[in-house]
Amino acid sequence: MCLPDNSATSRLEDYQADEDIKEAAWKNINICHDGNRCGSCKTGRGTRIKIFGKEFDDVCGMAYNFTNPDIMALKLAIKMMDVRKNDILRNAR
Repeated sequence: MCLPDNSATSRLEDYQADEDIKEAAWKNINICHDGNRCGSCKTGRGTRIKIFGKEFDDVCGMAYNFTNPDIMALKLAIKMMDVRKNDILRNAR
């Protein structure tokens, strides 16, 4: 499962993540690699973003990729979807 929208990472800044959630986020970042293009990044090069205080280069437009996620990755994915849903609802009003 890939989660799009790198801007969602900035929405998570207000979320007080414990170390386990931060580690899950950092572990599941989708880094662009030449030859491993998902279609979101036409060049195979992503952008530099900061996630929970740690910077990463070449992050794909599909910022997170959860393959066989553990429980912490699932908690992170659920939280990210809740944050995004609330943001959509807030902007729809």
